[in-house]
Amino acid sequence: MASTGRNLSLYISRIHKYPNGPRINSTKLSQKDIDVIGEELNCDSSPENVHEDGEISPTQAWDKWDFYYKVGHELKILCQYKGFEMPELWELDV
Repeated sequence: MASTGRNLSLYISRIHKYPNGPRINSTKLSQKDIDVIGEELNCDSSPENVHEDGEISPTQAWDKWDFYYKVGHELKILCQYKGFEMPELWELDV
């Protein structure tokens, strides 16, 4: 039985820390939850957000992008296993 991967679980926990952010139950994901995760991931993985407008080092930006890529990959695996439609991820080729 597939469950959320380590990176995806961590990402969902981060989403919960946003003021007025969406509440996602990672043990009972729905298509709506998957879509919300995709929307958040699209925002977070945009070049402006990854590089923080040039205010972080290239290494720090790479680490952020690598994390988002892993989240996207785990989301794709989960969608395939559970039969959810994978949201389009604009910046991540997973």
